[in-house]
Amino acid sequence: MKCYLPMILPPVLKCFSDVDPSVRFAACESLSTIAEVSGPFIGPFFTDIFRVLLLISSDLDQNVQDRGWLLGDKLKTVVYRTSPALDIPALMDIVRERVFTLGIRLAVVDWIQVLETLFPDEMLEALPTYLNGLFLMLSENNDKLQKSLRPLVKELLHALDEGKPVSIFGSAEGKQMKEPRFGEVIDTLLAHCSYSKGPPWLSATHENVRLIKALRWLKKLVMLGKEKVLPLIPNILVTLLPLTSKKNVKVRVVATKANSALQEAVLNDTLRRLPVKEILSPIIPYFHKCSDWVNARFTIG
Repeated sequence: MKCYLPMILPPVLKCFSDVDPSVRFAACESLSTIAEVSGPFIGPFFTDIFRVLLLISSDLDQNVQDRGWLLGDKLKTVVYRTSPALDIPALMDIVRERVFTLGIRLAVVDWIQVLETLFPDEMLEALPTYLNGLFLMLSENNDKLQKSLRPLVKELLHALDEGKPVSIFGSAEGKQMKEPRFGEVIDTLLAHCSYSKGPPWLSATHENVRLIKALRWLKKLVMLGKEKVLPLIPNILVTLLPLTSKKNVKVRVVATKANSALQEAVLNDTLRRLPVKEILSPIIPYFHKCSDWVNARFTIG
């Protein structure tokens, strides 16, 4: 079967863009059969398959859409059973592109759950690519989506705590490693720690949920990143300090805990690499509330 896939799959995948719903429905049936008999050999083609899976999950024809979800379930079974080699970065690039498309976000979350279970290391390394999309979805007013999404975000944070992927936290034990992306993750979290306007499908009623989860992630990343966080402290403080005085009690408490974690990172900096001058700028407007930061400054000299 392996040698025939390059000839069989492209015409089938092309049918998913046909204007006739019956053709798209038949394409779902055909792809389901091909995936069943191909097993792990479908791996090299999965990026293209993933693209049409997301497309068909929001098909305008309800029959096609329903059949597309069944196709997705079939492919999840095949992936679970055979564990084919998949291009995780390419898949997450598709997620980043498609996350703003109405109707596909539940399918995106379902697949991230599957891939995180089967390829935990690769999914953690690709985290900066799809993290923004996950946090945007936390503000969507969709109970079914939130039921799947919130446990996923919690599990990813736990996996990050356990795994500490090299591509995010940088080199370890003197070995030559990939370029760290720690700052990229922090920037994403800071963007979601603000009340800035986002896509039209964001719900104001869910805004605090997104904000609180972003603050919890920020606190954990500060604790895990240690010296990596020091150059980023000025940018973090600009966003974090105003949140420590918010009227919402939960936001204020979580922001204060994140602030304390940041101060601990400063106090543990025995090499005194802290950019003190840059830190003073965001502190000054909140000076009456920042005696703890002043104390931290004098403690480290």
